[in-house]
Amino acid sequence: IQAKTGKNIMDRLRSMVDQFISVEETLMAKRLEASKNVEELGNRISIMGGVIGVLIGMIIILLVHRAVRPLKKLTETMDIISTSNNYSQRVEIEGMVEVKRIGDVFNRMAQNTEDQVWLKSTTSDFSQTLQEAEDLQILAKQLVSMISKRLKCGFGAFYLLNPKDGLYELQGSYN
Repeated sequence: IQAKTGKNIMDRLRSMVDQFISVEETLMAKRLEASKNVEELGNRISIMGGVIGVLIGMIIILLVHRAVRPLKKLTETMDIISTSNNYSQRVEIEGMVEVKRIGDVFNRMAQNTEDQVWLKSTTSDFSQTLQEAEDLQILAKQLVSMISKRLKCGFGAFYLLNPKDGLYELQGSYN
């Protein structure tokens, strides 16, 4: 009897071990599939993170470019003025309010400098013309010509009052 009982116990144990192995293999397959799913999800998240990172980088580059472009225009215009003494250069800046304000202040400064240079140059030319003049009519013609050109007038005339008859006499003209 005991031999049969030992055999039955061993058969039941083998059956239980086989069941245990079968359950473990099923669980292992499920764990392996879940692991593959997690790995695939991790790969997708990594790819999406990379794409989002690239998009954010491109947006940052675009924003920096938009901020730097007006400053580059301003720098180029300042360089032209400083190397050529051409104070008529202006810069047109669009975009951020602060940078646009810098451009406006720069344009006012350039206009003031241009006006001062024009005034000094014109005063110097007038002074030289007055010093070199030998005759009133030649002086009048030179001054009218100089003033008309400086003011970009199409024509100009210089009259003097004749004290004898009280009439104005043309001394010089430009057209």
